[in-house]
Amino acid sequence: MDDLFNAMFGGGGGFDGYDDFGGGFGGGSQWSSGGPRRKPSKGRDTTVPYDMSLEEVFKGKKVVMNLERDRICKGCTGSGARAGVKPKECSKCEGKGEVFTDRMLAPGLVGKMKTPCPDCHGAGTKLRDKEKCKKCKGSRVQKEKKRVEFEIEAGVEDGERIALRGEGDEEPDVPAGDVIFLIHHLPHPSFRPQPHSPGSLQILLSIRLSEALLGFSRVLFIHLDGSGVHITSKKGERIIKSGSIWKIEGEGLPIRGSWGKRRGDVYVRFEIEYPDEEWARKQGDGELVELPGKKPDLPIDKEKVVYRQLSAKPVN
Repeated sequence: MDDLFNAMFGGGGGFDGYDDFGGGFGGGSQWSSGGPRRKPSKGRDTTVPYDMSLEEVFKGKKVVMNLERDRICKGCTGSGARAGVKPKECSKCEGKGEVFTDRMLAPGLVGKMKTPCPDCHGAGTKLRDKEKCKKCKGSRVQKEKKRVEFEIEAGVEDGERIALRGEGDEEPDVPAGDVIFLIHHLPHPSFRPQPHSPGSLQILLSIRLSEALLGFSRVLFIHLDGSGVHITSKKGERIIKSGSIWKIEGEGLPIRGSWGKRRGDVYVRFEIEYPDEEWARKQGDGELVELPGKKPDLPIDKEKVVYRQLSAKPVN
């Protein structure tokens, strides 16, 4: 389960659960030349930035959290008034819930801006303190907590939006808004996205000069699922130059919408480690010298080594 988090909703609610979220929310003012206030089709949506590691993107993730949101007060059914009390129309906004204020747009140019009525706070009605509902104190809504669970599919894309329909704040007379999670991939120390290739990754690997010339057969890197990736380059088959790129097909991130049946590729870019000056000084001139030894395998349980990627091939 995820870490405790608390992301604020537009109506003052938020999350009290297991995932860390950041960011704040707020509405904007509406410019208008006049006319009655139009009722929204549903409550305001709440967008929450959601960070995922590349390992989580690779495997998918089950999210469990306690969601806190505004719900219509059951004591007054959203009127804000005690039983038997009818709210009075606000005289300042004439029940519209909005008023127009002057705003200077440019020197000599003044426009009208529609804002919530300061007297009734956008409700369109007013109540005296003794007339207000005891449960919600006239706010018309109450806080409610709900435990929710949902799956984030493996391969979810950076910038993708995942909506929990109807799980946002409620407002009187309209359906509840949605909670929308905006996915953000966190940077990874080894892998980066491969441009213009959905689901594909790139990784920079360092090999010694002896391996570039004479070949190698070892675990080159640890994949996002913890398995070791074993690659072979046979002696005499090719010389690997610094900047050479090999492609391992079908070992990237799952392709969104395929539910793990299709995956991108992994592009390996090599850089060559050359011997240092101390090594060079010890070699005799004109002699056939022995290059430094090959790197050892990465420490990994042999049972987790993946040998199926032997088809890695150069692409440049």
